[in-house]
Amino acid sequence: MIRVMVGVQMLRLKSDYDKYLEEFYLSVQIIIYIIMLFCFRMLDKDLKTPAFYAYFMGYGFYLLVFFGLYVSESLKVNASISILKRKRFIFIEGLIYGLGIVLFSDITPIFSHILYVFLILHVLRAVSENKYFVLMYTIGLHAGTLVLVGLKRDVLIDFLVTTLIYIMVNYIIQNTLEHIHFIYEEKEIQRQELIQKNAELKKMAYTDHLTNLNNYKSFYLYYKALINRSKVTGEVVSLVLIDIDNFKIVNDTYGHLVGDYLLRDTADLIKNTLRKTDFISRYGGEEFALVFANTSLEDAIMISEKVRMCIEGNIFKYDQVEIQITISLGVGAYRPVVEMNQHHFFINEVDKLLYHAKRMGKNQIQSSEIVLDIQA
Repeated sequence: MIRVMVGVQMLRLKSDYDKYLEEFYLSVQIIIYIIMLFCFRMLDKDLKTPAFYAYFMGYGFYLLVFFGLYVSESLKVNASISILKRKRFIFIEGLIYGLGIVLFSDITPIFSHILYVFLILHVLRAVSENKYFVLMYTIGLHAGTLVLVGLKRDVLIDFLVTTLIYIMVNYIIQNTLEHIHFIYEEKEIQRQELIQKNAELKKMAYTDHLTNLNNYKSFYLYYKALINRSKVTGEVVSLVLIDIDNFKIVNDTYGHLVGDYLLRDTADLIKNTLRKTDFISRYGGEEFALVFANTSLEDAIMISEKVRMCIEGNIFKYDQVEIQITISLGVGAYRPVVEMNQHHFFINEVDKLLYHAKRMGKNQIQSSEIVLDIQA
């Protein structure tokens, strides 16, 4: 799973890498075109042959087409600009650069080195299946331009030296990029594993392992944050404490394993009865806590009665054992009439209501509005 996530992340990064690289590549082409055009303008009138005019018009038209394709691909959703890396574009650009070298060789010999730039950029751009094509095509193109230009030097020696340089540059760049990609991918895998482990540890810290509900720590943090918010917004916070009646008898009669099953199923039943916005946690032992945000006492009582009836009418089955249980509930609501800093005070009041329900015969709800005017 981690490697799948990393694979998706690497694809996203590769897409961004391709986008930035194509922008850089297009910028370099435009800069080269401007430099060549500037050099052409500096020529004497008698040197400005029709071939130069045709060359710059063709080169400029190609740049417009390339730019148009880049923009159209970039505007697409989940765009892939691999179309710009196809061999026909590399072939055309190589011919353009080669022809430029031939035209400018007698005027500005430095342009004979433009293929170095062409090679390095295309090695960075080329996908794996194109990198050897780029290498061999550039070498062949350079050899052809050397022959056409006919510079006053040993063509064979220059060709061999240049070929060796091309191979070295290609090898260094490709291996460096692959090594960087490998290191980044491994680090990304480690980072994703660390994120997942931290998430698991966080879940363990705030989740009850038996019922898979929120534990007491999670309950208290949520409850405290909700109380503090209610002081600002004036919302009513309702709290329900639930206790399974005669749970000790179940453990003594059927064993703790059945008791654990009963706790899990009771937790699931209560959770499925509540609204999606309601908070439920295992409060301790056979007790559960419900927290209702922005819920009046009357609404909290109505939800609690629905939970009580659901538990009372359910038959819990474990192998050959069938058990029916009941629950007692204490329900209270807090409205921030005055500042209250003792968060436990409200919980204690609802806890008293719960034990009052058990003393009054169990399987019932006890509620009170006296908690509305609690003072610190």
